[in-house]
Amino acid sequence: MTLAALLALADSRLPAGGHAHSGAGEQLVTDRLVRDEASLATLLRRRLLTGGAVAAGLAAAACAAPKAEALLRLDDEA
Repeated sequence: MTLAALLALADSRLPAGGHAHSGAGEQLVTDRLVRDEASLATLLRRRLLTGGAVAAGLAAAACAAPKAEALLRLDDEA
């Protein structure tokens, strides 16, 4: 595998890679689904709500996990 291919793979697979991407923001602008400040605010609010709900669910499951093995399984799912 070339270095360029490895970097491209790692960028989208590693947690740090998510910070380099807009989460399809450019495509939403191109498709005119995000066209002004209000529609961008709506998109960001919805993403925060979704991400927050997922994070809260994972946190609750982690608190309820009786053993380290359960935490490791939860981490694999996340």
